[in-house]
Amino acid sequence: MMKAARNVRRISSGALMIIATTCLIAGLYLTKPVIVPLLLAVVIALCLAPAVDGLVRLRVPRAFAAALVLGCVLVAFITLLNATWMPARAWLDGAPQTMATIEAKVRPVQLLIGKLDRIGQSARHLAGAYQNHSQAPVSAEVTQVALSTEAMTIVPTAIATAAVIVAIIYLLLAFGPEWISRLQLSHSAAMARSGVVLTRAIRVELSRYLASIALINVGVGLAVALMSRLCGLPNAMLWGTLAALLNFVPYVGPFCTLTLLMAVGLVNLDTLPPVFLLGGGFLLVTFFEGQIIQPLVLGRRLQLNPMAVLLGMWLLWALWGVAGVVLAVPLLLTVKVLAAHIESLHSLHPLIGALPPRGHRTAAAGQMRAVNGSKLSLVP
Repeated sequence: MMKAARNVRRISSGALMIIATTCLIAGLYLTKPVIVPLLLAVVIALCLAPAVDGLVRLRVPRAFAAALVLGCVLVAFITLLNATWMPARAWLDGAPQTMATIEAKVRPVQLLIGKLDRIGQSARHLAGAYQNHSQAPVSAEVTQVALSTEAMTIVPTAIATAAVIVAIIYLLLAFGPEWISRLQLSHSAAMARSGVVLTRAIRVELSRYLASIALINVGVGLAVALMSRLCGLPNAMLWGTLAALLNFVPYVGPFCTLTLLMAVGLVNLDTLPPVFLLGGGFLLVTFFEGQIIQPLVLGRRLQLNPMAVLLGMWLLWALWGVAGVVLAVPLLLTVKVLAAHIESLHSLHPLIGALPPRGHRTAAAGQMRAVNGSKLSLVP
């Protein structure tokens, strides 16, 4: 009887876990318009918080310091957008002609593959393939009208979402510490101090990680811009900027950059050797950045498990689209920090990233025990 009751409880716990996980996934999907801007704002605010704290230490009022830092970031973003907007718009306007040029340049390869593919096929299959390939292409005017209509629908929503994100970032930077102080007053001292410790740890690790990745990506963008200039591509600044931005998305971003560079090279370069030289140079830069620069800059403590990154990106892409891919790494890093400080989540730490050095774990454990007894601690 005892064994049967234990089995029933185990099955019930498993069923409740499945139901809870399903409800959580459904809730994340349904609340996308609310939770995605909020998470983006929190991540950006955590990255900008050290700059605001530095100004506050110089006796600058926090509200003014938050406005100053956020204003500088917006000015830098608008300047970069202004420098790349016209080349990007000209390239998008010529997208149909660009695709036609790419098709014309790769047609010899298509013909060779077609000849190999037609060996052993019947005349009926040949006729069907010829009819499929002889369909009239969509005109540039129709494509342009479709793009304009879609832009008119997306742009207002994007502007409103950006305004909400900027407002939330300012509120978090200007009044975040005050909210934490109120948390300390409204809860028990141990719980409030535990929340402060975890918030500080997440902010430090996340800001350090994203700042390091941002500097690395700036270097990647400069390298891509220089290679584009040397290979004769126009608008080298545009391709360098896109490479730096896409490099924030692990694995998928560099692949998209390589595809884009190869496509642009096929259109703008007369011969194939410079195209392959550009692609090979980018692969070399990506290998050097991923295998040498990142381990040296980030170290073992900030590294993430590649499988966890890919699975997180895939799941959040299914839930939130492109925004989920962008948020995957910051959220995984946040979970890693929580798993390093909370004993009940410690089993997640090896799945997300390498364990920190034992000295760091001991220091974190001592800090959490001093804050909240033994309820929240690392395994010593």
